[in-house]
Amino acid sequence: MASDNLSLAIASANKLLASGKIEAAFDALSQIFDGKNPEVAMILGYIYGEDNFKGKNEDKSFLYYMLAAEAGFAYAQQGIAAIYRNRGDEEKSLFWLSKASNSGNYDASLLLFYHHRTPDRKESFKFLCLAAAQGNLEAKQRYAIEMLKGNYRILKIPIGFVNCLWNIPAIFRYAQLKAKNSNGKRGGSSY
Repeated sequence: MASDNLSLAIASANKLLASGKIEAAFDALSQIFDGKNPEVAMILGYIYGEDNFKGKNEDKSFLYYMLAAEAGFAYAQQGIAAIYRNRGDEEKSLFWLSKASNSGNYDASLLLFYHHRTPDRKESFKFLCLAAAQGNLEAKQRYAIEMLKGNYRILKIPIGFVNCLWNIPAIFRYAQLKAKNSNGKRGGSSY
């Protein structure tokens, strides 16, 4: 399939997913998947992991995510981490979460912050700073709060206060996005 046609098919499948038509997106992607394309594999991995997909299959989700993860797709690396965590393998989960963070996935960096928060505060703060630098709005908010509270041996309260004020528009955007995406639901995935 030509590159332009593939891009259009992927965009179409993503629109179907966004509108909740997971079965239609799966059918569209299954028709174009050549067994090699990591972008299509990543989306198929996501679909197979979804609770509302009739053909939910964690093993297939893992295989598709792995194909994309090995090609460097950070979202797929985070998906692999979530599957390992669900299976109780914390070491492999952290390995893949670290790979996702190193690939620029700010959600993975924030998850590493929360993971290291109690056992290794220095490592935790490193991931908080990384997630904030990568653009994660929650991390920016948390960084400002940690600065204000003087945590992580940061005694620069005036700078923390300035950072907090500077991040207020981002915090509001984050809260609006959270409210819009949750549609009144609580909870979420383990990763």
